[in-house]
Amino acid sequence: DTAEIADSGLMDYLHVFTYSDRADTRASAMPEKVAPQMIAARHKKLRQISKRRLAEAHKRSVGAELSAISENRDPESGRWQGVTDNYLSVLLPPGVGGDKSIHNVYATEYRDGRLDCVRGHVNDSQVSASYQTPL
Repeated sequence: DTAEIADSGLMDYLHVFTYSDRADTRASAMPEKVAPQMIAARHKKLRQISKRRLAEAHKRSVGAELSAISENRDPESGRWQGVTDNYLSVLLPPGVGGDKSIHNVYATEYRDGRLDCVRGHVNDSQVSASYQTPL
């Protein structure tokens, strides 16, 4: 079923939306529709799977060099937030971002639903020396 496929590891994120009946459509005229309570339960289950799979994708990326585009400022830290080419959320290093260009960064930690990053092209000893104190 859909939940098994979603949880199989083939994908890291699901864009889940709920079917809604529209008048004058073929689907609207179909018999034996799924009950609204079942639709809600399925939606909730798929969103839970998606949230867990996305967190696992973020965690797998700790220690990796990533390319990310800056999008907006984090209201708490003032640092720029961005998104990678595979749609992972990142907190860009201090002084990086704001110009909508792509930045190479190194993911050091998964926290609060995103990856915390330092400047890219670094090895492990440089990461520990240049890592910024968490928020």
